[in-house]
Amino acid sequence: MARSPVLLGAGYAIINAFMPRLGVLLVRAGAVSEESVHRALAVQGFTGGRIGTLLLEKGSVSEDDVGKALAEQHGCTYVSWSALGAVPAPVIAALPAKFAIRHSAVPVEIGEGFVRVVLRDPSNLRILDELFFVTGKKILPAVAPEVRIYQALEKWYGERRTPRFAILAEKLSRPVAPAVVRKPLPPPPDFSTPVPPPMPGAPLPVAPSRETGETPPTPAWAAPDLPPVGWGGLPPPPVGTEEHLESIPWEEMPGADSRPAPAPSPVPRAPAVRVAAGPGEWRRTGAPARDAAPASGMPSAAEFAEMLAARDRDGVFDASLRALRRRFARSAVFVGRSDGVVGWSGAGERVDIRALRDVHVPWTEPSVFLNLRTGQAFYLGALPPLPRHEALAAALGGWPSECVVQPIRIREKTVAFLYAECAGAQGASPADLTYLRELAGAAAAALAASIRLKKQKVI
Repeated sequence: MARSPVLLGAGYAIINAFMPRLGVLLVRAGAVSEESVHRALAVQGFTGGRIGTLLLEKGSVSEDDVGKALAEQHGCTYVSWSALGAVPAPVIAALPAKFAIRHSAVPVEIGEGFVRVVLRDPSNLRILDELFFVTGKKILPAVAPEVRIYQALEKWYGERRTPRFAILAEKLSRPVAPAVVRKPLPPPPDFSTPVPPPMPGAPLPVAPSRETGETPPTPAWAAPDLPPVGWGGLPPPPVGTEEHLESIPWEEMPGADSRPAPAPSPVPRAPAVRVAAGPGEWRRTGAPARDAAPASGMPSAAEFAEMLAARDRDGVFDASLRALRRRFARSAVFVGRSDGVVGWSGAGERVDIRALRDVHVPWTEPSVFLNLRTGQAFYLGALPPLPRHEALAAALGGWPSECVVQPIRIREKTVAFLYAECAGAQGASPADLTYLRELAGAAAAALAASIRLKKQKVI
């Protein structure tokens, strides 16, 4: 007798109600810190996606740890990508492509009377019931991170992934650098037994004898040699080393040659701004840009007014960059064109503005900009090490561990991008994401107004 869809849905809801959360399981297993889970949950409302995917994008947890936690959560087997990406063709043929894509399901094993299927939702009884009807065999559910399920669906059934999961899969498949072998620290000297000071007239250590080549014994009070390695068993670093549009026709606006010349200082400073020092009292300050960062998640009224007062594209982008550098450690503005994305300007420590303006990322190659152009709200995470990102990272002064890229859209068409990096170790907060979203909205309104103004002048 077929089970009622209402009963199946109720059963799925009951199972989910009593199922432990994935973040709790990862923290309990020691795979991730509680702080990392809370931070991923804080941005989940902005970025979307499941908690496991967010933690993988941040690099906070390993792929196997997520898979094992999913297996514990759902009480089934974890299938790694090495097995999911090497399924024999007869096994793949056991499930028609239509049902595999609809339910995000990939068969991995066929046995006597059963089929083991990797599922995105292994606890959904309705899906299990439908797969049983299609295959005629008992379904044994298994799990894998959703990024690998989508990768398998593209490989075996031709279902194209979104750029977000394509970039994450490429990151996870990258070879891992060999672990550094840390030498044990030498044992600390024993200060429990007092060492007598040198007696007057005691002989000092001397060089080896020219005749015998032997070195006299070193007195017990002589200072021992320094360890050949630094703290943690690693050699000390050398001194001085550092860590290493298609949308709007811009022909209606001033060309790229009208951009302001780069500032001579690599660390731009904010212009003097009025800051409230007390009731009815104002003072002027010229502190570095990020020292005057707004604390709220909304641009100030002055920043909105400055943005809307701009009369051309360069004025809008210049106002956007000034607002960004007041809040973020490093920032940049990129312009979307018909053939790709080009750098406009940037600000922050070690940012090479001339090199940034030479950056060109075509739409025909994978990039974070292509991911946003296809409809994602914004990008948050490490800059993916793609070939077209190398020049971008060099212009920004190094590969960022976390960055935010917010598109500027006019009538659903992407015309530019705001780039930002936070100074603190905590990275971007929900307030930072809100700030970038509102700033991009103000920039879009100002750009649309400048286009209308330009058309009026032409008419």
